[in-house]
Amino acid sequence: MTVAELISNLKLLPPDSRVVTYGYEGGYDDIKKIEQMKIILNFHPESYYGRHESVHESDLEEPKETIDAVLLQPERR
Repeated sequence: MTVAELISNLKLLPPDSRVVTYGYEGGYDDIKKIEQMKIILNFHPESYYGRHESVHESDLEEPKETIDAVLLQPERR
């Protein structure tokens, strides 16, 4: 989903709706921070990892194709 698609979908919802994300082991948490980042698509083939991976300069041994992404970070207690 792109930012434009997210905005388009959000415009259909009541503007006072709360934005949440999944909690660590269950339940839901509030969004605390929105962060722009770069990711590598389809980095992890294993089903128990998220499909994509963030880019850290120290992690890149060889050039890989990256894209811009937006991370909605949850509030942690």
